[in-house]
Amino acid sequence: MLTKRLKLLTTILFLIFSSTACELTQEELDDLSSIIGEDQNPGTDFDHGVLPPSCFEQAYRQPEAEISKKIDLLFVVDTSGSLTSERQAIGDGVDAFLAALPEDVDANIGVSLAHVGALSGKLYRKKNDRPYVLKSSELTSDDMRSMLSYRMRYTKGEWASDGGEAMLYSMDQMLDPQNVDEAKSHGFFREEAVLVVVFVTDENDICARYPEGVTPVYDYEHLEAPAFNNYCGDVTASSVFQKLRIFSQDRPLVVSGIIYHEGSNVPNGGENEIAYGITDIIDMSGGAKIDLSGGNYHIGLGEIGSLAVKKLNLKTEFQLSSSNLDDQTLVVKVDNVEVPFSYNEESSLVMLTDYAGVENSEVYIRYCEPPEEPEEIAPVITNLLAQNITGGSVDVTWDTDILATSQVEITHVATGASVLTNKSETGYLNHNVRVNGLTPDTLYSVRAISVSALGVQTKSDPVSFRTGRGLN
Repeated sequence: MLTKRLKLLTTILFLIFSSTACELTQEELDDLSSIIGEDQNPGTDFDHGVLPPSCFEQAYRQPEAEISKKIDLLFVVDTSGSLTSERQAIGDGVDAFLAALPEDVDANIGVSLAHVGALSGKLYRKKNDRPYVLKSSELTSDDMRSMLSYRMRYTKGEWASDGGEAMLYSMDQMLDPQNVDEAKSHGFFREEAVLVVVFVTDENDICARYPEGVTPVYDYEHLEAPAFNNYCGDVTASSVFQKLRIFSQDRPLVVSGIIYHEGSNVPNGGENEIAYGITDIIDMSGGAKIDLSGGNYHIGLGEIGSLAVKKLNLKTEFQLSSSNLDDQTLVVKVDNVEVPFSYNEESSLVMLTDYAGVENSEVYIRYCEPPEEPEEIAPVITNLLAQNITGGSVDVTWDTDILATSQVEITHVATGASVLTNKSETGYLNHNVRVNGLTPDTLYSVRAISVSALGVQTKSDPVSFRTGRGLN
């Protein structure tokens, strides 16, 4: 057997380096398959069948290696006094985020305050002798935790934003070119780094648009409404998410929050409430909503770290080419197996929520346009005639260009009284309605009425006739 294999491999090498074209026999091909083994590459091309009409498909390959070994983690924090202890606890729990990353990942951490004034969109530090950006390449895990915990606890409040509750506005400002350049000068927003944004708040965002049926809980000082009017004109969860997507380009993006959400046990009293606005941007990105009421922030930060690692290695977000689709037709497969996903209609973004494959895996997406609404065409009535007239009856006939119902409106000209015949239940092209019970020697007018299958009605011009002097 060994001799046979050596002979076959020698033949293959000869064919590779020989200029003479030659084909292997089927027996030799079978033997070659047994030596090399079956193709184990999960990225093998799959046959997805014939594409139905008005449907589209997009296919992607997962990368062969990690996209990046660098992560920039940004906390955008509500600076209200009601959140002081929670912010500090979140800083203390950053170990879990770092522990979820591979040992060779280079993590930088920054903090930005949810303000609308001078600190809006800026990296924040409490003491001048400490760096704006906490870098795992320069600091120990203990040092990073200690500095972040201190920085998260001792923030600055701001009156104009009701204590600092403008997370979306501040994130929007941070992506402006001058603020990006300033952050880069401190070692943040690195070109090759994955961006992880974590919003921290115990209530709604100043720029939130509330869901229908939800009554806003306004602050006691009545500052939220003026702040919304002054700063939130074009700042929405959607606009900030799109700005983040453009900024991140092809790099992975993780947007999460430590907040009160729909499943939270929101404390009674005060202004504590669901983080509307922040929940929206997290949903758009497929990020994690960590329950602020749970207290186990290290677990939540570990979850965000795991999500970041997943996006370091594999692509999990896919932009669809069309927004005109029936989301019930969406099919997402990884290596020809359907997988769970979420779809954001506003951004036309498909996000894998569980299995994303391995290196070189094929991600296949198929979707269809919604069926076109049938055109609402009115029937055209022609050849209206009053025929076979007697003293007490008449046959009214007409044609339509499409199938339509038959009905006649007959009017006593002298009195103006009108009567409608019963409408047919079936559609016709050639119509004939017999009208009985007329008065002899009387002038009448008739109109034909036809209704299409889509309910579009046409009523003809009147045609006059006089009944006979006798009943027959």
